[in-house]
Amino acid sequence: MQKNNLEKKQNIQKIKKQQRNKEREEQKKQEKIKERQEQERRNKIKERQEQERRNKIKERQEQERRNKIKERQEQEKRDKIQEYKKQKKIEKIKERQKQENIREIKNRQKQEEKRRQLEAKKAVSMQDIKKIRRIKLIIKNFVAAIFIIFLIALFLLSPVFNIKNIEVTENSKISTDTIISLLQVNDETNIFKLSYKNISEMIKKNAYIKSVKVNKILPSTLKITVSEREPSFQLEFGSSYVLVDDEGYILEILKNAQENMIKITGYETSEELIIPGNRLCQNDLKKLDVASKIINIAKNYELANIITKIIFEDNDEYSLYIESEGKTVHLGKNVDFEIKMLYTKEILSRTEGEEGDIFVNMDLNEKNPYFRLKT
Repeated sequence: MQKNNLEKKQNIQKIKKQQRNKEREEQKKQEKIKERQEQERRNKIKERQEQERRNKIKERQEQERRNKIKERQEQEKRDKIQEYKKQKKIEKIKERQKQENIREIKNRQKQEEKRRQLEAKKAVSMQDIKKIRRIKLIIKNFVAAIFIIFLIALFLLSPVFNIKNIEVTENSKISTDTIISLLQVNDETNIFKLSYKNISEMIKKNAYIKSVKVNKILPSTLKITVSEREPSFQLEFGSSYVLVDDEGYILEILKNAQENMIKITGYETSEELIIPGNRLCQNDLKKLDVASKIINIAKNYELANIITKIIFEDNDEYSLYIESEGKTVHLGKNVDFEIKMLYTKEILSRTEGEEGDIFVNMDLNEKNPYFRLKT
């Protein structure tokens, strides 16, 4: 009995020992699992930190690249501005030299005029003696001339010199028949009865005719060479359009707008003066010169072909409308159009596809131009 109890105790102790061993093993196993999890967690943290570090390096490199590009663009812009200012300075120097040359020429002319006056005074006494002889000779020549003119007049008024042929050259817009009809001549019109001035004035009644050169080929032919005006702009005139040339002459009033011809609004010429052959008012002529200047500068930057309209604003300011882009360019006053057009091109390329307003109408030495998106 005692032996059995002893064995039981030993078995129990053995079982407990096994359980303790098992618990220790299980505990070690759990500790290893925790240690491995902790190691994995640390590795993940380390990988995340390493990834963040690489991302920051990439961001810093990308930022440095962008900064370099921006710095290069800014330098190019500053170089162009400096070049423009330098050119302006050279132009002012040339203008000053030109004025000095003009003053020098005027001074020389005054000195020459004084010298001629002194010489003229010395010659007065001799002229008085020659004057009497000259008067007698003039009287004789006058009588003879009247007689000769009478004979020539009888000859020239002969039907032989009636106009039979009219030649018109250098005309493209206005037909030859239209020009001939303006002369109002027939087969009985004598070629000498029409003066060169009268012929020119009659033909110039057509607004498209800029100048007229007349050559009389005896006995009966008129040769007329014309120079025609070319329309440069079209003014919005109610629901119609007025074609004008670069000198501000009104050429024609049309119902429909002309394609690929720049429109102008904001002009001051009154409606009753908008008649073919008339010229725009003085203020509009000055603004038209500025409009031509704007287009010539825009051609240098390949912008002239996309300008739809030039707007004459108040206070002698100017704006452009670019229909294909849906943008209005506010140029401001007639100052620094070269640099303003440069900024305009840069903003257009940067805001392609966006409608809005481009503002370059400020002092560019103090403020920067900007783009305002249409809302």
